[in-house]
This record gives sequence, structure tokens and C-alpha cells, in this order.
Amino acid sequence: AAVLPCFRVYAWVGEQLGRAPEGHPFADWITAYGDPGFAAASAEATRRVEALAVAAPAAERGRMARAFRTSAAWELA
Repeated sequence: AAVLPCFRVYAWVGEQLGRAPEGHPFADWITAYGDPGFAAASAEATRRVEALAVAAPAAERGRMARAFRTSAAWELA
């Protein structure tokens, strides 16, 4: 759960940026995270974490949620 915000944020940013102009200094980064394959991997990671959360006891779900929120705050900082 703690690493999931990284997947989600980078996939969203990559989608928002679209294609980098030729010669752009961050072209490789934009290409990697804007790739539909990365978006698919992010979606799959989300599905897996959600499935684990559904099967987990309430206390574990709480820890997962706290880890997600903490990680998301750091990703967005």
C-alpha cells in the first residue's frame, strides 16, 4: 500500500504531460511514465492492493490506509 501512490501519481503526471518535444531534457522520463504500459501496470498494482485490502482484517486495512496516506503526502510534497 505504501508504494502505490508512487505508481498512481507518476502514471497521472505522465498522462497529463503527454509526449515530450524532441530534445526535451526530461523526454525519457515523460516517455516512460506517459506510456500506456505504465498506466496499465499502475492500474494492476491498484487492483492487487485493493484485493489484498478486501481480504485483510480491519486492523491491517487501517495500517494499509495509513501507509497509503503517508506515502501519498510525501509523493505530493
